[in-house]
Amino acid sequence: MEYLTDQHDTEELSDEEALDQSLSDPECFRVLVLRYEAALLRAVGRIVRNPEDAREVVQDAFIRMYAAAPRFRQVEGASFRSWAYTIALNVAKTRYRKMQKERNVRMPLDPEWYEVLPDPENAHATYVLREDLLVALSKLPEHFKRVLTLQFLEGKNQEEIADEEGVSVGAVKTRVHRAKAALRNIINQQTVL
Repeated sequence: MEYLTDQHDTEELSDEEALDQSLSDPECFRVLVLRYEAALLRAVGRIVRNPEDAREVVQDAFIRMYAAAPRFRQVEGASFRSWAYTIALNVAKTRYRKMQKERNVRMPLDPEWYEVLPDPENAHATYVLREDLLVALSKLPEHFKRVLTLQFLEGKNQEEIADEEGVSVGAVKTRVHRAKAALRNIINQQTVL
C-alpha cells in the first residue's frame, strides 16, 4: 500500500480516509486536527469555560481519537465528525466534573448543555437517541444538514453561518427553522415505524 505524505494530497482525503491512513502513517492525523481543532475548541469551551482547559480537553480528545482509530467503524448516519464531537464532549464533561470536585464549587453550565450531556442512569437510551438523531440528520437535504451542523455541532452563530454560506442572516434563520421542522418530521416518521 502506498501512503500519501504530500500535504496537498492528504488534505484531499475524507475524514474517514485520513483516520484510516493515520493508522500506518501518523502524519495523516494532522489533517483531522487541522480540520476540527477550532470547532471542537468552541464546542468544549462552552462546557469548561476556560480557554486553557478547552485546549487541554481538545488535545486529550485527539489523543483518544487516535488511540481508538483502529476501532472506528463508519455506520449510516454517523461519521468521523459525530464520533469526534462525542469524544470531545465526553472528555469535556469529565473535565468539568473534575473541576467541580477540585474547586468544591458548582460551576455554571449553559442550560443548552444539559440536553447534550448524557444522564448516567439513562446512558443507553441517550446513546440510542443520539444514533436515531444522527440517522435522521443524514436524511436531510445537504443545505439543511449543513446549517444545523454549523449552528448546533460546531457552535457557530447565525452571523458566522451567513458569512460562510454567502447569504443574509435572515436566510440563515429561515433555513434553521425549516431544517429543524424537517428534522422533527423525519424523527416522528422514524418513531412511528
